[in-house]
Amino acid sequence: MNSHRTHRAGSSGPVTRSGAVCDGKLRQAAVWAAVLVSAATPALADPPDTTPTNELAGVVVSKTDGKPVAGAEVAMAHSERGWIYVENGGRITAWGDDEKVLLFFSKKNGKTAVTTKTDAEGRFVLRSFTSPEQEYNLAVAHPEHGVAIVEGVVPAEHAVEPLRIGLEAGAFVSLPPMKSANREIRHMATVREATETAFSADGSPIFGEMDRRNIWINAYVDLKSEDSTLVGPLPTGRSYRVSLQGWSRRVGAPATLLERVVRLERPEAVRFDAPAAETAALVGRVTDADGKPLRDVNLTVAIGPRRELVVGALTDEKGEYTLAGVPPGAQTIELSRYAVRTGPG
Repeated sequence: MNSHRTHRAGSSGPVTRSGAVCDGKLRQAAVWAAVLVSAATPALADPPDTTPTNELAGVVVSKTDGKPVAGAEVAMAHSERGWIYVENGGRITAWGDDEKVLLFFSKKNGKTAVTTKTDAEGRFVLRSFTSPEQEYNLAVAHPEHGVAIVEGVVPAEHAVEPLRIGLEAGAFVSLPPMKSANREIRHMATVREATETAFSADGSPIFGEMDRRNIWINAYVDLKSEDSTLVGPLPTGRSYRVSLQGWSRRVGAPATLLERVVRLERPEAVRFDAPAAETAALVGRVTDADGKPLRDVNLTVAIGPRRELVVGALTDEKGEYTLAGVPPGAQTIELSRYAVRTGPG
């Protein structure tokens, strides 16, 4: 009987459990093998896109000696769907909406704005832009060699010969140091190309020509009281609107202190200051209806049909101001004040 019990225990109990464990391991191994095989097998996909990448090759050289310019920033933007922003210090930004595939993925040749830099031999290649038969604007900038703007470039016309761009030394605007007894005021300056075509009834500029060109030349700098500041390089043969402003958290918006249109004809530094012609200084005080002084009021006088000159000042805590540099004759003083909201309502 002992032998019979041993035989039943050995044949029905342990053997059955051992077989189930072994069978489970085999099934698990089969599953892992199937996973590995499916991972190693490439999924069916669409054939690769064989459309060639749109490219524009070029070279940047110095107009002074014909040598290649290395490290120059190059930007190209579609003349209708892209924009180029030329900043201070030979910097360029370009942007535009890229064409998409399935609303999320960028199209191979769908960029409306592209940027790059020249190599040691002054060469550059711009890639992946939209149709090469359409027009684009180009800008090239280097802190020492200047800025060049080329409009209406059709890349297809330069498929054989690289586009050659010459840089000449740019012009600079020399801004005077800004001194103020009010230490809360921060002085700034903007220099932008003066391409306004008209002014509205309230005197604000209408930038029709600038919108059409889709190119901005706009430098923004902070001014220090002890040193003059150079803004540039800027392309020559153009007019620029230079504006000095004062700003503080209390004032709430930049206040115009001096604004002029200057013409930069040659690659040199042009000093920006009030005109040397005979002028006068207006001194006064601004109050509210109850006679209380109003501080931080911006007073400006615009001279010329296109506001070629604007002189301004800010009132102090007593509401007093000194408006210097006003040409003789009847003038209209414009007053503006920006209130800073400190609570709801």
